[in-house]
Amino acid sequence: MKALLDYVSTVTDMKQEKKVLHKMMDIIMLAFFAMLANADDWVEKEGILADR
Repeated sequence: MKALLDYVSTVTDMKQEKKVLHKMMDIIMLAFFAMLANADDWVEKEGILADR
């Protein structure tokens, strides 16, 4: 898990820092875990993550 987090933390976030509500690493990891939970599209991902 640490290796995965280290790898994801190397992704450059190109968004304007003052407008950022969520870190890029958090978004990527949430999408990854939703994928592991068999979420096939963004609607399902949102549903799975909202339940948490």
